[in-house]
Amino acid sequence: MKKIYHYFLFIIFILLTAGSFCSAKLEVEIPGLPGNPTLIDYRDVLFNFFIGLGGAIAVLALVIGAIQWMTSAGNPDAVGNARKRIIGSIFGLILLFSSYLIMKTINPALLTNKNPAELPDNFDVILTDGTEETPCPPSIDDTSKLGVFKTLKYKCPEGLEGIMPTLWVRKFPTANLIPWVQQWIVELKCGGTTAISDAKSFMWEKEKPGLYLTTVGGKDRSKQILKSQPEMDQDYKKNTKSFIIVNDEKTKTYYGVIFHEGIDQTGKCSKIYFGKVPLITGKLDFSPSSFTFFQLNLEPKTSGDGVDFYSHPYGWQVAARAGKYSFPPDIYKNYAFSLGLGASWPAEAEFDYTGIDRTDEEKELCYKIADIPKISCGGSINIKGDYLVYICSTDGNYCQGFDKYSSQQNNSATTLRTSWLLRDNDISKGKIWVISIKPI
Repeated sequence: MKKIYHYFLFIIFILLTAGSFCSAKLEVEIPGLPGNPTLIDYRDVLFNFFIGLGGAIAVLALVIGAIQWMTSAGNPDAVGNARKRIIGSIFGLILLFSSYLIMKTINPALLTNKNPAELPDNFDVILTDGTEETPCPPSIDDTSKLGVFKTLKYKCPEGLEGIMPTLWVRKFPTANLIPWVQQWIVELKCGGTTAISDAKSFMWEKEKPGLYLTTVGGKDRSKQILKSQPEMDQDYKKNTKSFIIVNDEKTKTYYGVIFHEGIDQTGKCSKIYFGKVPLITGKLDFSPSSFTFFQLNLEPKTSGDGVDFYSHPYGWQVAARAGKYSFPPDIYKNYAFSLGLGASWPAEAEFDYTGIDRTDEEKELCYKIADIPKISCGGSINIKGDYLVYICSTDGNYCQGFDKYSSQQNNSATTLRTSWLLRDNDISKGKIWVISIKPI
């Protein structure tokens, strides 16, 4: 009997913990569920069901034990078995109903029927001297004017401790919130406090989606960035050594970034950083001068009609008599995580010359994307929607990006051979990335 209770307790524990970090919608219909139920709703229904079932079994065992005792007629073995059954039933009830209290003591958030994507935005940030409290504005230019208030406190709705968003408190060594390269960050959890007497000025903000440039170790962070920068400010060029991308799980908004050593997104480049995760961090092995920042489109088919590479300049024009290699909108369906990102190798991407009037020698000369740098080829791209196209060199150190927002004519790069990347670098064994994006 005790083993049965232990199984029930284990199942209840799984139900309590699973829903606290899952919010995916399921399709199974169970009585008692609200419309559009999440795993948290399933957890609550099943938890109540197993608590009731476990209690019913324990009470039934208790009744059976009592009946056995009354009908034992003084038989020592029967009385002993009945006593054990009754004690086991009472012990099981105690374990069953105390499990709820134990879980609540360990982490109240486990028993809170709140989907993190539906948490309220209302919370209080206050200044306190330990006795009195006063609301704190988002920024304080001079802490010497705060008088007795030396502590910042993050208050939040009752019962949501542990699952409310983190606050970033930026502290500065001088007044007026400058300079950014000497600030330090305190991550403040709901219900937490931090001293502000060690700063001359400070500001607080909820962790916002976007890109943040950071110095060594991530101590200093820029303000929220939501667009590409063809040339970074001098302070950022000099001091940026790493970065943080904060994604928004609530709205399913996910970002990516590529850093360049040169201005105008040229020169040595970093890897392409992206991911369907809440937080992305990375370190740079060079001082960047520009970067491309983008938002992923998780439904690639809605980005447009794909991207076409051509063997010759202005390839989309009939007179160009160009071969074509296409990245169709549905090419991404086989890629993991449905991130809307497809890749190809120039050495394997062969142009299709079907219906094109060119000699076999001409077709052979401009046979693959890797041949584009040849004088007799030239190449071009037609970007037919919201896509970011990146061509990377064989050694992976250099790359150049194209999109319809920065291309100069007809959403296209008219002559690829003249671009700085193909002019000066080998791409024969490089890689081409076509990324479905959303306008920011």
